[in-house]
Amino acid sequence: MKRRWMIWLIMLSLVLQLAVYALLNWKADQLLNPSLHINQVYVLKTDLSQADSFMLSYNKKFLAYQTGRYLEVIDLTTNTKIFAESPEKDTAKIVGFAWLPDRNGMVYLIREQNKNAVTSLYSVDFSTGSSELNSFKPMLDRELSLAVDQVLQIEMSTYTNKLFILFKDDNQTHQLITMDIMKTLNRVNQQGEEILNIAVSNKFGSIYAESRMGMNKTIDVYQAGSKNHISVDPEDTLLGCRDDKIYVGKISGNILQEVTVYQVQPSGPAMTETVVWQGEIPYAETETKISNTNQVMIKSKGRLDVISANGKHQWLRLPDVSATKSNTVIILAPTGDLYLELLPGNEKSVYYWREV
Repeated sequence: MKRRWMIWLIMLSLVLQLAVYALLNWKADQLLNPSLHINQVYVLKTDLSQADSFMLSYNKKFLAYQTGRYLEVIDLTTNTKIFAESPEKDTAKIVGFAWLPDRNGMVYLIREQNKNAVTSLYSVDFSTGSSELNSFKPMLDRELSLAVDQVLQIEMSTYTNKLFILFKDDNQTHQLITMDIMKTLNRVNQQGEEILNIAVSNKFGSIYAESRMGMNKTIDVYQAGSKNHISVDPEDTLLGCRDDKIYVGKISGNILQEVTVYQVQPSGPAMTETVVWQGEIPYAETETKISNTNQVMIKSKGRLDVISANGKHQWLRLPDVSATKSNTVIILAPTGDLYLELLPGNEKSVYYWREV
């Protein structure tokens, strides 16, 4: 009898501990994200009907986008616009922007349309300042003698404080440059090499690139001044990386058929590889992210596919803008646990936080 009571007391104690843990976890989430509630409707009194290139900050506090010649930012904790900047010269344009992974900051580039081909790199820190419009002032970090027509990707390694910019020049040629904390500029791609996609390890500062040279397509790692092949299979594509893991997908006829994880070894350039998933997922006009929990997230028309670290695959149905008259925009959070469902409007816009 006493043994049975002891078992019941232990079970009751465990239940109470779990309840307290869940309550503390919920309270912590409310303190960190007091305005973030799943499936609740939020209203923005902002005209987003002409906006595009939406991007969430890493802490899910800010939403950035471009509208016309302006780069704007909304604080999602107050649902107010706090930043709106455009080039001073009518002949200049914003060619790209990105959030920084370790802080409430962003960088963006402005290209002046002149013969000198000057591109200016600006940064903005949203850590300090009021909620009033344009209380955050951009800072000119460097002027680059580069003909940047369109920025394709901006990545940063907080381990090395290096910035990586993949862009198209005026000849529509892909160029990849790096810039360190001393603002030293280096070109990564070789003559005749076209960089298609990049991923940067925040932990090691390594850069992984999918590139094409002539008829050969490879995925390589650039580290400590050397370049080593990860894959030479033309069907392989770089999905992304998370610290010491590189994710490579095998594509055939716009169908993802396999995901392989390459594990970086601290002792040297050698890697171990493991096939974590096989199957069929549509892979055309996609956006792919690797979450904090090592999930591969693939957003395509009308669906979001998630491949977990253990190989489990599930997919969610998303609003398919191409099949309906809806103007819904799906914005993946960089952390991979949530996405924002936005319905842009003229006088006001609404959005929802959705769980993955």
